[in-house]
Amino acid sequence: GRAKKTKKKKKKKKKKKKKKKKKKKKKKKLEIKSFLVSCSASTRSSFSIMYRAATVILVMALATLTLAKFAWELPIDYELSLSSPLDTSFTCEGRSYGYYADVDNNCEIFHVCLPVADASGTVVITLQYTFTCGNQTILSQDTATCKFREDAFPCDQAPTLYDVVNEEFGRIPEPLE
Repeated sequence: GRAKKTKKKKKKKKKKKKKKKKKKKKKKKLEIKSFLVSCSASTRSSFSIMYRAATVILVMALATLTLAKFAWELPIDYELSLSSPLDTSFTCEGRSYGYYADVDNNCEIFHVCLPVADASGTVVITLQYTFTCGNQTILSQDTATCKFREDAFPCDQAPTLYDVVNEEFGRIPEPLE
């Protein structure tokens, strides 16, 4: 009889241990679930804050780019197209809209100048975009296109055409009768 009682006691102990393990597992699962829920809430909150911050940064960056001067923003390998070291003396300040061959850079570089006016028509900033012509070509100021040097308008005379060529931008030609 004693052996039976011992076996029964052992079985009861095993059952109790199993129940305790199940309870512990359930408790752990509940703890994990509540942790995950709290994490996901805080993660959502963090994500929301990060999203808002990223949006603000993006808007500010776009605004800066819109108003920034793009002068001298050249391709990585621009030096390969130049016959002499880069001279950054050209400026668009005081110039009208148009294409300008950069004589100090042998016309291998050219600029597009874009005056930006406020509501009253006063120029508040002049944007400058800088470009390189393809290898072995220069900006021909008479056509505002890149051409081989021998086919282009003489570089040293380009400033004589700045106003003549650029005043044509935006002009609507008279209809032919």
